Amino acid sequence: MPRGAKMQPRGAKGKEEAAEEEAGAANATAAVDTSAYSVEERLVASVWVHERRHTGDTLAGLRTRFVARFGREAAPTKASLLKWERKTFATGSVRDLPRCGRASTRRATCAAVAESVRRYPGKSTRQRSAELGVPRSTMKDHIKKDLQGGGEVRQQEDQQRRLPVLYSGSPQSRLEPNTAAPGAAADDVGDGGGAGDAEGTPRLDA
Repeated sequence: MPRGAKMQPRGAKGKEEAAEEEAGAANATAAVDTSAYSVEERLVASVWVHERRHTGDTLAGLRTRFVARFGREAAPTKASLLKWERKTFATGSVRDLPRCGRASTRRATCAAVAESVRRYPGKSTRQRSAELGVPRSTMKDHIKKDLQGGGEVRQQEDQQRRLPVLYSGSPQSRLEPNTAAPGAAADDVGDGGGAGDAEGTPRLDA
Protein backbone atom coordinates (compact mmCIF):
# COMPACT_ATOMS: atom_id res chain seq x y z
CA MET A 1 0.00 0.00 0.00
CA PRO A 2 1.51 3.41 -0.97
CA ARG A 3 2.68 5.65 1.83
CA GLY A 4 0.05 8.11 2.91
CA ALA A 5 -2.81 6.11 1.43
CA LYS A 6 -5.72 5.64 3.76
CA MET A 7 -7.20 2.24 4.38
CA GLN A 8 -10.66 2.12 2.94
CA PRO A 9 -13.28 0.87 5.38
CA ARG A 10 -15.03 -2.27 4.44
CA GLY A 11 -18.16 -1.25 2.58
CA ALA A 12 -21.64 -2.58 2.73
CA LYS A 13 -21.00 -4.72 -0.31
CA GLY A 14 -18.22 -6.57 1.44
CA LYS A 15 -20.44 -7.17 4.46
CA GLU A 16 -23.17 -8.46 2.19
CA GLU A 17 -20.75 -10.96 0.69
CA ALA A 18 -19.66 -12.05 4.16
CA ALA A 19 -23.27 -12.42 5.20
CA GLU A 20 -24.01 -14.55 2.15
CA GLU A 21 -21.00 -16.73 2.89
CA GLU A 22 -22.17 -17.20 6.46
CA ALA A 23 -25.63 -18.10 5.22
CA GLY A 24 -24.21 -20.64 2.78
CA ALA A 25 -22.06 -22.24 5.47
CA ALA A 26 -24.84 -22.30 8.07
CA ASN A 27 -25.74 -25.79 9.20
CA ALA A 28 -28.13 -27.32 11.69
CA THR A 29 -27.43 -26.11 15.21
CA ALA A 30 -29.16 -26.15 18.54
CA ALA A 31 -30.98 -22.94 17.59
CA VAL A 32 -34.49 -23.28 16.27
CA ASP A 33 -35.33 -21.49 13.03
CA THR A 34 -39.01 -20.59 12.89
CA SER A 35 -38.92 -17.60 10.54
CA ALA A 36 -40.64 -17.59 7.16
CA TYR A 37 -37.57 -15.89 5.67
CA SER A 38 -34.33 -17.69 4.90
CA VAL A 39 -31.11 -17.12 6.83
CA GLU A 40 -29.55 -15.39 3.82
CA GLU A 41 -32.46 -12.97 3.46
CA ARG A 42 -32.35 -12.01 7.12
CA LEU A 43 -28.58 -11.63 7.24
CA VAL A 44 -28.42 -9.43 4.16
CA ALA A 45 -31.32 -7.30 5.41
CA SER A 46 -29.61 -6.98 8.79
CA VAL A 47 -26.47 -5.60 7.14
CA TRP A 48 -28.54 -3.15 5.12
CA VAL A 49 -30.26 -1.87 8.23
CA HIS A 50 -26.97 -1.63 10.13
CA GLU A 51 -25.32 0.34 7.33
CA ARG A 52 -28.21 2.70 6.63
CA ARG A 53 -26.72 5.37 8.90
CA HIS A 54 -23.79 5.49 6.45
CA THR A 55 -25.65 4.89 3.22
CA GLY A 56 -28.61 7.13 4.02
CA ASP A 57 -31.16 4.47 3.09
CA THR A 58 -34.56 4.47 4.73
CA LEU A 59 -36.41 1.46 6.01
CA ALA A 60 -39.06 1.96 3.33
CA GLY A 61 -36.34 1.99 0.68
CA LEU A 62 -34.77 -1.15 2.15
CA ARG A 63 -38.10 -2.94 2.01
CA THR A 64 -38.41 -2.11 -1.70
CA ARG A 65 -34.83 -3.21 -2.24
CA PHE A 66 -35.55 -6.47 -0.39
CA VAL A 67 -38.44 -7.33 -2.74
CA ALA A 68 -36.34 -6.56 -5.81
CA ARG A 69 -33.34 -8.55 -4.53
CA PHE A 70 -35.08 -11.72 -3.39
CA GLY A 71 -38.21 -11.71 -5.56
CA ARG A 72 -40.59 -11.69 -2.61
CA GLU A 73 -44.18 -10.62 -3.10
CA ALA A 74 -44.23 -8.86 0.26
CA ALA A 75 -41.36 -7.29 2.14
CA PRO A 76 -40.76 -7.83 5.86
CA THR A 77 -42.11 -5.19 8.18
CA LYS A 78 -39.95 -2.41 9.57
CA ALA A 79 -40.15 -4.00 13.00
CA SER A 80 -38.83 -7.28 11.59
CA LEU A 81 -35.92 -5.54 9.88
CA LEU A 82 -34.92 -3.79 13.10
CA LYS A 83 -35.30 -7.01 15.08
CA TRP A 84 -33.06 -8.92 12.65
CA GLU A 85 -30.42 -6.22 12.84
CA ARG A 86 -30.38 -6.18 16.65
CA LYS A 87 -30.23 -9.98 16.90
CA THR A 88 -27.51 -10.36 14.27
CA PHE A 89 -25.11 -7.82 15.75
CA ALA A 90 -25.86 -8.76 19.35
CA THR A 91 -25.60 -12.56 19.10
CA GLY A 92 -23.86 -13.11 15.76
CA SER A 93 -26.78 -15.10 14.39
CA VAL A 94 -30.31 -14.47 13.15
CA ARG A 95 -31.58 -17.86 14.23
CA ASP A 96 -34.03 -18.15 17.07
CA LEU A 97 -32.72 -19.54 20.32
CA PRO A 98 -34.19 -22.83 21.53
CA ARG A 99 -37.19 -22.36 23.75
CA CYS A 100 -37.03 -23.56 27.31
CA GLY A 101 -39.77 -25.44 29.07
CA ARG A 102 -41.03 -28.98 29.39
CA ALA A 103 -42.04 -30.84 26.27
CA SER A 104 -45.73 -31.34 25.71
CA THR A 105 -47.13 -34.68 26.91
CA ARG A 106 -50.65 -34.26 25.55
CA ARG A 107 -50.35 -36.97 22.89
CA ALA A 108 -49.01 -39.58 25.30
CA THR A 109 -51.63 -38.72 27.92
CA CYS A 110 -54.43 -38.80 25.36
CA ALA A 111 -53.27 -42.21 24.12
CA ALA A 112 -53.31 -43.57 27.67
CA VAL A 113 -56.80 -42.20 28.26
CA ALA A 114 -58.07 -43.68 24.99
CA GLU A 115 -56.64 -47.09 25.85
CA SER A 116 -58.23 -46.98 29.31
CA VAL A 117 -61.62 -46.06 27.85
CA ARG A 118 -61.37 -48.85 25.28
CA ARG A 119 -60.47 -51.53 27.83
CA TYR A 120 -62.58 -50.37 30.76
CA PRO A 121 -65.52 -48.32 29.45
CA GLY A 122 -67.49 -48.65 32.67
CA LYS A 123 -64.99 -46.94 34.96
CA SER A 124 -65.79 -43.51 36.33
CA THR A 125 -63.67 -40.47 35.61
CA ARG A 126 -62.47 -40.42 39.21
CA GLN A 127 -61.22 -44.03 39.05
CA ARG A 128 -59.59 -43.53 35.68
CA SER A 129 -57.87 -40.37 36.88
CA ALA A 130 -56.46 -42.09 39.96
CA GLU A 131 -55.15 -45.07 37.99
CA LEU A 132 -53.48 -43.05 35.24
CA GLY A 133 -52.23 -40.27 37.50
CA VAL A 134 -53.94 -37.65 35.32
CA PRO A 135 -55.92 -34.75 36.84
CA ARG A 136 -59.67 -35.05 36.45
CA SER A 137 -59.86 -31.77 34.56
CA THR A 138 -57.30 -33.05 32.04
CA MET A 139 -59.16 -36.34 31.81
CA LYS A 140 -62.44 -34.59 31.03
CA ASP A 141 -60.69 -32.36 28.50
CA HIS A 142 -59.29 -35.38 26.64
CA ILE A 143 -62.63 -37.18 26.64
CA LYS A 144 -64.52 -34.11 25.49
CA LYS A 145 -62.13 -32.80 22.83
CA ASP A 146 -60.07 -35.78 21.67
CA LEU A 147 -62.31 -38.85 22.03
CA GLN A 148 -65.23 -38.00 19.71
CA GLY A 149 -66.58 -35.34 22.02
CA GLY A 150 -67.11 -37.82 24.85
CA GLY A 151 -70.35 -39.14 23.32
CA GLU A 152 -69.05 -42.66 22.83
CA VAL A 153 -67.61 -42.74 26.35
CA ARG A 154 -70.86 -41.57 27.95
CA GLN A 155 -72.84 -44.11 25.93
CA GLN A 156 -70.61 -46.96 27.11
CA GLU A 157 -70.83 -45.79 30.73
CA ASP A 158 -74.64 -45.59 30.50
CA GLN A 159 -74.80 -49.12 29.12
CA GLN A 160 -72.68 -50.40 31.99
CA ARG A 161 -74.93 -48.68 34.55
CA ARG A 162 -78.08 -50.17 32.95
CA LEU A 163 -76.80 -53.77 33.04
CA PRO A 164 -78.09 -54.57 36.59
CA VAL A 165 -81.53 -53.25 35.63
CA LEU A 166 -81.77 -55.23 32.41
CA TYR A 167 -80.82 -58.48 34.15
CA SER A 168 -82.75 -58.09 37.37
CA GLY A 169 -84.18 -61.25 38.95
CA SER A 170 -82.72 -64.57 40.01
CA PRO A 171 -79.55 -65.86 38.32
CA GLN A 172 -81.51 -68.84 36.99
CA SER A 173 -84.06 -66.61 35.28
CA ARG A 174 -81.27 -64.84 33.39
CA LEU A 175 -80.24 -68.09 31.75
CA GLU A 176 -83.60 -69.80 31.14
CA PRO A 177 -85.44 -68.62 28.03
CA ASN A 178 -89.20 -68.12 28.00
CA THR A 179 -90.55 -71.52 26.85
CA ALA A 180 -94.26 -70.86 27.41
CA ALA A 181 -96.50 -71.53 24.40
CA PRO A 182 -97.78 -68.41 22.64
CA GLY A 183 -101.45 -69.27 23.29
CA ALA A 184 -101.03 -70.33 26.92
CA ALA A 185 -101.91 -66.94 28.38
CA ALA A 186 -105.07 -66.66 26.26
CA ASP A 187 -106.20 -70.16 27.27
CA ASP A 188 -105.71 -69.33 30.95
CA VAL A 189 -107.85 -66.23 30.61
CA GLY A 190 -110.60 -68.17 28.83
CA ASP A 191 -110.62 -70.91 31.43
CA GLY A 192 -110.81 -68.43 34.23
CA GLY A 193 -113.77 -66.70 32.66
CA GLY A 194 -115.67 -69.97 32.27
CA ALA A 195 -115.13 -70.90 35.90
CA GLY A 196 -116.40 -67.52 36.97
CA ASP A 197 -119.60 -68.02 34.99
CA ALA A 198 -120.17 -71.45 36.49
CA GLU A 199 -119.69 -70.27 40.06
CA GLY A 200 -121.02 -66.72 40.11
CA THR A 201 -123.70 -66.48 37.45
CA PRO A 202 -126.29 -69.24 36.88
CA ARG A 203 -126.59 -70.51 33.36
CA LEU A 204 -130.01 -70.25 31.71
CA ASP A 205 -131.15 -73.28 29.78
CA ALA A 206 -132.91 -72.74 26.53
